[in-house]
Parts: sequence; C-alpha cells; structure tokens
Amino acid sequence: MRCRYRPRSSIYLFEQFDDTFLPNGWSVVGTNISFWSISETNKAGGTPNEIKFYCNTPQTWRLISPSVDMTGVESLTFSFKLRYEKWGTDMNIGIATSSDNGSHWHEGWVQNFGATGNHEIGQEIVTEDMGKSL
Repeated sequence: MRCRYRPRSSIYLFEQFDDTFLPNGWSVVGTNISFWSISETNKAGGTPNEIKFYCNTPQTWRLISPSVDMTGVESLTFSFKLRYEKWGTDMNIGIATSSDNGSHWHEGWVQNFGATGNHEIGQEIVTEDMGKSL
C-alpha cells in the first residue's frame, strides 16, 4: 500500500515504503505487530514495495502515519491501492484522524471488503481534526 494524504493543492504526506522496515514516524497498533510487514510485491497494482497485513482476527488494527499539521486545512484527500485477500470474515478498512496523539479517533472513511480483489481508493474526508496544528 502506498499512502498519500493530499489537500487540494498541497501534498502533506507521500510514502513509498522503500525499506524493509516502516519509515520514521510510522507505527502500528494492535495486539500483534508482527501481522504487519513490508513486502517486495506489487499485488495491489502499484510498484513494489507494499505494506502487508496478514491476519483474519476481527478487531481494530491501525497503521499510523507521521503527524501532519492540519492548520488551515478544511478537508483532506487520500489515495492508495489495496489488495484484499479474504481468508475468513469480511473486513472494514478505513481512514481515521486524531489530534490528541491517538487517544480519540475520528472516522473519515470506512468501507467493508468481503471478496478478494484489487481496489484503488481515493476519498476526500472532513473530521473534527481538520484545521488543528500538531
């Protein structure tokens, strides 16, 4: 997965995951961080490398980007490619924001995936975190 957060005219975050470890500022949250890895594949249809998440346990898992200053930003556009491979239950995948270091999350977008397939996601979101500084 390649992540890009882009308000209408500025790119605030663009990541290609070109190393074998998560880049500085990126983190994961969940009961077992070993479910996340960087794969040298391009199954999602982009160019290698990709973030790979392998788990069929229904609970909340988070891939967290570095903090981005949203001062003066009213909405945020993100895009990424996703390969979902169903191994059990359907999965909700979404984007959420936080302006208090992850104590509270505000859903900007969520979609349920129930069948194996490739997806190109692009969405504009507005949450109560828009307009806030770091």
